Amino acid sequence: MPRRRAVRCFLVCLFGLLPAAAAADTLDLQQCLELAYRHSPELAGAEQQLVSTRAGLLAAYGSFLPSFTTSLSYSHQFVGPKPASQQYNTITQQFFIQDPIQSRDYETYNFSLSGDLTLFSGFSRWASLRGQRYGLAADAADLERTRGTVETSVIKAYYDLARTQLLVELKTSSLQASSEQHEQTRRSFAMGAVARSDTLRSGVRLAEARLGLLEAENSWQLGRVALATLIGRDTHEELSVLGPRIESFPPVDRNAAVAAALGHDPTLRAATLRGAAAEQSLRVAQAGLWPSVGASYRFGWYDLSPPDRAFDVFVEDYSYSLALGLNWDLFDRFQTKRGIQQARAGLRQQEYAADQQRRSIVQSLESILVTLENSRKRIELARATIALAEEDLRLARERYRVGAATLLEVTEAEVSLIQGRASEIEGVAGYLTALAELERSTGWTLAR
Repeated sequence: MPRRRAVRCFLVCLFGLLPAAAAADTLDLQQCLELAYRHSPELAGAEQQLVSTRAGLLAAYGSFLPSFTTSLSYSHQFVGPKPASQQYNTITQQFFIQDPIQSRDYETYNFSLSGDLTLFSGFSRWASLRGQRYGLAADAADLERTRGTVETSVIKAYYDLARTQLLVELKTSSLQASSEQHEQTRRSFAMGAVARSDTLRSGVRLAEARLGLLEAENSWQLGRVALATLIGRDTHEELSVLGPRIESFPPVDRNAAVAAALGHDPTLRAATLRGAAAEQSLRVAQAGLWPSVGASYRFGWYDLSPPDRAFDVFVEDYSYSLALGLNWDLFDRFQTKRGIQQARAGLRQQEYAADQQRRSIVQSLESILVTLENSRKRIELARATIALAEEDLRLARERYRVGAATLLEVTEAEVSLIQGRASEIEGVAGYLTALAELERSTGWTLAR
């Protein structure tokens, strides 16, 4: 009796360490994804990059507009005394004596307004504008790719935590069954119905069950911390997720999946758009072969006293000019040629990157499909094994109860059942993870 009470106390303490699903905040996959979207630094950084690119597009539009500058200045000057000097009058062609000048000071006022407009620059502004548009679309695709990367990380962490939760539950039930079996064996040994070796074997089995539960709990804690970090939750808070369930295995056509992935992948779309932007950069570089034409306007006002009214600067003491100019670099020490060659090389690199991304998409999709099929087969085999193992365990326990079987047979049947359930848990988690990756890669929504 004292030992039985001690075992019960141990189980109560051990169960208190398990994840309390009722007390913990239980989240589903969609809730985890929404939390990750709000708290992901990587996603926030991609959004700021998009804001920066929009500013570049605004500057590209601004290159078609004139620029205006204005200035207003005031100065106070001091002039020292100047002695008499001989001066020459160019009109009378005679020399005369300039009277000495006493020291004096005076003020000057200046106002200027200028405007410049580029009329033609070898089509570089149009190419730059198109390049900025392509760059903006590419950054939008990168934002979508970053969002997909965050989704993948959260999905893997979510199903990994769900898997470890189920393993903790499985190991808990295994420990409880081993404890009951050990107590039954001890009672049978006390009555002389079994050998002492059976008692020792059941004790070893109980210790192994405790160790298995400890390992499962450790994996659960690591999975909980990983998911909490991704969704912005405190890693010290309790966290639980809904257990994964599979009601059906949707059929997947390989060719349709590849075509959908190639059309949906944001990384490939970004690479293609950056290739188009690189082509526009090449045109910008080639614009250096053309002349540039510009127009300018200058207005200035100068006086020794401020105007009575602000608009008087446009009435008297002013000057203005209009100019039209052409500039053509006849020889720039091969700088234009260097820029063209570098831009053409950049265009080729973007084309190669897009081709490599297409290959990576197909390879990744093939890996997902293989994992999906293997997980499906594993689930089906595990469920068949569980059905057989449950019946085998029932018969083994019945035979052991009547003395027709050994404890080793019961233990082997229990191990087979636990392994079958663990295999099913691993298969379900792997299948749902691969299915979620397939949905993200293709843009499909598949039934589970």
